[in-house]
Amino acid sequence: MAGYDATGLGTLPVLVQDGALVPMSVRDGANGLGDATSAGALTLLAYPARALSRFSLLDEDGSRSS
Repeated sequence: MAGYDATGLGTLPVLVQDGALVPMSVRDGANGLGDATSAGALTLLAYPARALSRFSLLDEDGSRSS
């Protein structure tokens, strides 16, 4: 991909499909998606699809939420 500076992870483009959920590990305010109180919490970046969609979240303890 011409024109992108790939010398650091913070500058790489992220290509996602419509409807994708991208789990993030937010520990501080460096990426603008949270702060130190976000550490340990589930943070998801959602890229909505044009069509209605659903998902189920299966936690490590086996509990499910939707």
